[in-house]
Amino acid sequence: MPTYRDLKAQIRTLQAQAEIARKREISVAVQKIREMIAEFDLKPEDLFADIQRKSRRIRRRAPATAKYRDPASGALWSGRGKEPRWIAGRDRDMYLIRTPTLTAATLDAC
Repeated sequence: MPTYRDLKAQIRTLQAQAEIARKREISVAVQKIREMIAEFDLKPEDLFADIQRKSRRIRRRAPATAKYRDPASGALWSGRGKEPRWIAGRDRDMYLIRTPTLTAATLDAC
């Protein structure tokens, strides 16, 4: 009865032989496919019609709702990202918008 090591060695040998056979046969398969594509004038859409292309569209987040407002300038900040100078180191509650219904984008549009 073969040992575990013997079987692992056989597996490695068979995998190497399979890879050599694959590389040898792949060129023949590719050549046959190319001939059939040329013979039937096939296009990529003919071969891969069922496969949908993934959309490369970038999904963008909706603008964050403004949570803080500078009373002096009216500048808005959502609380995300780097703190603006007008709020840095200060109590944020002083600048808190009590009813955060407007976004920075909507305010700019007005």
